[in-house]
Amino acid sequence: MSLCLFHFKTNNRKCEDRMYIYRDTNMFQLSGGGFYNNLGQKSGCWRTLSKNFWDLSQVIYQGQYENGQKIGKLDINWKIPQGINVFEQIGGGSFNEKNMKNGIWVEVCDGFLEQQINYSQFFLVTTNLYLVVNI
Repeated sequence: MSLCLFHFKTNNRKCEDRMYIYRDTNMFQLSGGGFYNNLGQKSGCWRTLSKNFWDLSQVIYQGQYENGQKIGKLDINWKIPQGINVFEQIGGGSFNEKNMKNGIWVEVCDGFLEQQINYSQFFLVTTNLYLVVNI
């Protein structure tokens, strides 16, 4: 099996990562990326491949950006190995208006493999306090 990652921009507005996976004579493609605004900041819906992306850990983060800041809900999806482009949501959470995690989050651990367990955290953000509680 071989992996190839390509990163491109078109007209300085769109950024796209394409991951090509070759297994025997078959080729599969997973795409990520999104758009930049006129100031070069991330804007709108973005799909990002995890930093440890590989065959047994095909994790993609999907969420919204406004003026380069994460906003609202972020979904963490995992590609089911037996399915062709079949993704299952395995985690996620929300960002507040200050680009900080807020509320209950379910995240994947570093080095996540197809059979590992996710962990949950609760983020409470107030004016002078940032509290993280592992659930």
